[in-house]
Amino acid sequence: MLLFDKKQIRPLRRSQLLQATAQTKPHAADPDNYPDLPLLAITSKIIPNPTSVNNENYQSYKKPLSALTAFISMVHADAEPPLLSGTYWTLTSVRETKHKCSTVKANSSIELARINFPYAPVSAKDTDGIIEILYSCGTECSITYLILPDNKTSGPYSLVDTVDYKKGTLLSISRRELKIFKFPPAVKGAIKSVKADIPKDATLPSRVVETKLNYHIYSIIFRDKDNHERHIDIEQ
Repeated sequence: MLLFDKKQIRPLRRSQLLQATAQTKPHAADPDNYPDLPLLAITSKIIPNPTSVNNENYQSYKKPLSALTAFISMVHADAEPPLLSGTYWTLTSVRETKHKCSTVKANSSIELARINFPYAPVSAKDTDGIIEILYSCGTECSITYLILPDNKTSGPYSLVDTVDYKKGTLLSISRRELKIFKFPPAVKGAIKSVKADIPKDATLPSRVVETKLNYHIYSIIFRDKDNHERHIDIEQ
């Protein structure tokens, strides 16, 4: 197969092809430090290196560039407004890597609590000293973490609907069940679970009509498999 320079409409000479291919060798040997070049780049389109600079010198350019990028990221991270602020603390969220976002509660320069998640939080609120941090993970999918007054963390909890801050419990709605979790102290697994009679092809979050917390009793209204409204009370 012949390769053509579109402007001159002529085949590339073998020496041109070999020269373009040779420039990809540093990238193949060390792709983290050397930029990529198209395998079949036309030599007339390649920007020449500066005087007295060869391909091996790219590494010396990458290090200060990485330091500058890190500094810029740090400046932007510091500039991010806090999610929440208390009398002696702030809650901020900083993306550390592509798949890691850290939400940190700190008092001045002292870290008090940290939660790592792939995404940044959607919202955060403080109720009676309990910080509730909400993350979205898709349709009918959310994750909640709690930072307690003693700075211990609790979670993750899926699709949290209602929280009883006085009793230290929360209502989580799974695909087909209503679940009550205890905090603090965090108890592994639900302390109560109630299955809902809904259609097989339906999910409970889409069938819930209303939820309330009355005198520490969780009250839930949902549509059953016959599409009738049903009422369930879950005592703690």
